Amino acid sequence: MQELCGFKTGIQLRQVYLTFDSISRMNAGSIFTCFVGIGTNFYKDCIYAISVDREKKRVLVVFRGAITRPDWNHAFDASLKKSHNPVKDSYEGRSNFIRVHRGFFTYLFRQRKDTSTRKYDEIANKVFEYGTKMIGDDFTVCVNGYSLGGGLATLFGFFASTDERFTRNGPVKIFSYGMPYVASYSFADAFRHQERCKKVQHARFYNHNDIVAHLPFNVRVSRRGATFVHVGVDVKLFPPAGVASLCGSRPPHVRYNKKEPVLASYMRAIKMNSLLNMPFPWQIKSKHALPELQKRLKRAVEISERTSNPVIHKTLDEVYESLVYSPLETKCV
Repeated sequence: MQELCGFKTGIQLRQVYLTFDSISRMNAGSIFTCFVGIGTNFYKDCIYAISVDREKKRVLVVFRGAITRPDWNHAFDASLKKSHNPVKDSYEGRSNFIRVHRGFFTYLFRQRKDTSTRKYDEIANKVFEYGTKMIGDDFTVCVNGYSLGGGLATLFGFFASTDERFTRNGPVKIFSYGMPYVASYSFADAFRHQERCKKVQHARFYNHNDIVAHLPFNVRVSRRGATFVHVGVDVKLFPPAGVASLCGSRPPHVRYNKKEPVLASYMRAIKMNSLLNMPFPWQIKSKHALPELQKRLKRAVEISERTSNPVIHKTLDEVYESLVYSPLETKCV
């Protein structure tokens, strides 16, 4: 899975978009990519950036990870919130409501008291404006985010996939890094329907033994298995080979989060439990850090050049063709 949007652009932009000299150098290095906007109110709102790639005709949205106190408050507000289902189509198991991570949802969809606007609407309108003005009607949307930003990217990408402005030229593509759990089964059912309709794709990159990617503590039983589930295609990244690494020679592990029976779903949640995937306490920060993600992503690209695993060589579109679209022939209604 070698798409630069996922492997490089999202991580690099996330790392430098608050450093204006670096952004200037990045933009100067390409005549096709233009950094066009950044979210304001750094201490109260979720922070995002928007960039336009004229060559590939896409608008890139990047969400920042947790830094400020409001960021952390929303990240740890992991109760499930009920929201109206934005997908109007009929599909198996459809519910009028979906349940999502309350902190992430509130960050994007709460209404401001002064303007009665929502952060999601602000970002979506800017994406459409920049896309149509700087590219034309044939632009696509790519959403990136790290940690807290990965959760926001997943929610934004899903809701954007229900808006025809963003799906008429291809699916909304989401690349998340070190993202914790975002939602429940009702959300996952709706997300999988949008995947089958080719309106959204999601690659979730996370490090082996990164406890943040396995939070919140997910052992509570629901009628469908565990309370929280992941969506999209998981890409588990292993560390480089070394004295302290027992799995450094392993290539990335790729799997699709399909619908599972109750027992299988709960057993997977136990396997993915945060306690069973916790590093040594002094390694928690480094295992989740962006530099470690970059190091492992770079290694994944290098491994792809010599591995026989066919999935590693594929783009996200090709991965979805083999893991999602081919086995499933469900029609969009």
